[in-house]
Amino acid sequence: MRTKGFTIVEWLVSFFLVIFIVTCLFQFSASVNSKINDISKKSNKLTEIFSALDTMTRKIYSAPCQIDNWKNINETNLVWHDSIEKKDVGWLFEKEKLFFVTGTWKEGRWYKKRRNMVANNIVSLQFTPKKNKRLVKSIQYCLKTKIKNKIHTFEREIFIRNRFIS
Repeated sequence: MRTKGFTIVEWLVSFFLVIFIVTCLFQFSASVNSKINDISKKSNKLTEIFSALDTMTRKIYSAPCQIDNWKNINETNLVWHDSIEKKDVGWLFEKEKLFFVTGTWKEGRWYKKRRNMVANNIVSLQFTPKKNKRLVKSIQYCLKTKIKNKIHTFEREIFIRNRFIS
C-alpha cells in the first residue's frame, strides 16, 4: 500500500537527474564563455591593427612628395622631414612591433627621438615605394600579423603624389 510522498528510489533518481542537468548547463555555459572570450580577443587584436593602419595611412598620406624631403625609405623604415612640425617623422618596424617615431634623423640613426608603439605581434611589414628621381608617388605596405595561429595579411597603396607639403 502506498502512502503520500516519494519513495527513496524516486527521490534519488530525481536528485541525480537534477545534478546531471545542472552539470550539463554549467559545461555548456563554460564552453560558450570560452568561445566568446576567444572571439573577443581576436576582435580586439584586429581593431588594434586596423587603428594602427589607419593612423599610418593618414600620416603617410600627408607626407611630402618631393624626394628631397625624404630622409630614408627602405623595407622596414620610412622617414621624412615634416616642415609643419619642423622635425623628422617616420615609421619603424622592429622586433615584431610598429613604432611611430619623431625626432631628428641623421646618418642613419634617430637622435632626440620619441617612439610610440602603435601595434605589436606583427610577423612582418614591408614598405615598397614607387618613386622617380624627383617625387615619391606612393608607398605600398604589406603587413602580416598572427592571431590565433592564423596569419592575416593587410595590403594597401597610399598615393602621395599630389601632396605638395614642403
